[in-house]
Amino acid sequence: MKRKWMALFLALVMCVSLVACGDDTQGDDNEPQNQEEEQKPENGEGQDGEVEPYEPTYGEVEIDFWQHMDGEQFQILVDEYMDLHPNVKINLLSVSFWDYGNKIIPALAGGTAPDILLYDLATATERLAYGQTVDLTDHLAARGFDPSQFRTASMECCMLDDQIAGLPYLTDVRILYYNKDHFAEAGIEEPPATWDQVLEYTEKLTTYDENGNIERMGFHTGLGNLFPWTMIWTYGGQELDGETPVFNSQEGIDALQMAYDIQEASGGYDNYQLFYEGTQSSTMSPFVMGDVSMIVDTNEFAATIMRDNPELNWGAAILPTSDGENNHWTWSGGFDLEFTDHGDEDRLNAAIDFGLWLVSKEAQITYGTKSANLMCNTEAAEAVAAERTDLGDEYWAAVMESYDYGRYHDRCLAYPDFTNTISSAYTYVMDGTKTPKQALDDAAEIVTQEINNYHLMND
Repeated sequence: MKRKWMALFLALVMCVSLVACGDDTQGDDNEPQNQEEEQKPENGEGQDGEVEPYEPTYGEVEIDFWQHMDGEQFQILVDEYMDLHPNVKINLLSVSFWDYGNKIIPALAGGTAPDILLYDLATATERLAYGQTVDLTDHLAARGFDPSQFRTASMECCMLDDQIAGLPYLTDVRILYYNKDHFAEAGIEEPPATWDQVLEYTEKLTTYDENGNIERMGFHTGLGNLFPWTMIWTYGGQELDGETPVFNSQEGIDALQMAYDIQEASGGYDNYQLFYEGTQSSTMSPFVMGDVSMIVDTNEFAATIMRDNPELNWGAAILPTSDGENNHWTWSGGFDLEFTDHGDEDRLNAAIDFGLWLVSKEAQITYGTKSANLMCNTEAAEAVAAERTDLGDEYWAAVMESYDYGRYHDRCLAYPDFTNTISSAYTYVMDGTKTPKQALDDAAEIVTQEINNYHLMND
């Protein structure tokens, strides 16, 4: 009963906040449910425990596939696969990204999820740990699966000890976008390599009206898709060491102090709030509108620029770091393919076969070229970069270098929501309520207490 309650609890947490992954901190009490001994071998496993080669034996079979990305593009892929495999019928359900959690979470908790689903890569191992999805290890070994075809960080994010929770599908990175016209006007020739340069450039690029209100903002850490843990990484810090918070290290303090100093260089908190409120009247990003000179956002943001303001003269670069030479980390998210077992071996095998086709180089190129997404299959990602020349060499150079530095959140089953606590600390710093040290120390205490409460309830 306790495990069932925890599965529901985790599902609700994931609905509110998608957390990413890093170090595995799960203890013996949190082992997946699917470890019970069986009287007969699992699919693909011989009597001696060795995995036997897989050969598909199913005839006509029908499977369900749910996803939340480009429904039209996925339908093309589904139709292509069914043409290649006439015995397999795939029922595709495409749901809005913003509504997907409300549908998939109760289905996973209630055992009514589809055979194959696209979902949050960063939390895949949590669903496996609580028996909501299938351990793919033996199934993939029997099929001669080669994990080296994927980006290493993405594949590692799917691993729960020696179990495989999902197949990496697509990922993202955060990069720095900058307005080349603004830079030229301010006499700036190159994008910033350090946060000190970001501070310097912000002062040069920010302009004010006659009343002292911001007309154009050079940069602010609260705009776009830069989060405090990413800045901490670029200073050489991290979030957790096992289940011990370490984000309140000197590196973390320095990172949040820099975020505050950059805000002060562009008029301070109150001025930023007025500027930010003014941007909310438009559906377009203030960077796209030319009202912000630098912004950190995901690689997908380039497509937004091209759609909303194709005349914008913009460039891209990897994220700045504390010294410009080390810790070029960038926050990565993304999605993976996961599978559920409804007691029908044919359906499970058909779903896994389809999933492996979706992550193949050819299928990933098809999806990535159309969408300009960053695919987890490394050869596909490189092929898409070569094909989508409309986004520019500078953009792809920044994206592909960041691809190698992509990093996922540390994993904490005892308190998956710890990143929101870090975000709250950032807010206290920016509005002047607390110093960086006070805010991070207080946040570390909260995280520690939440983890202790979890173990009191579940150990």
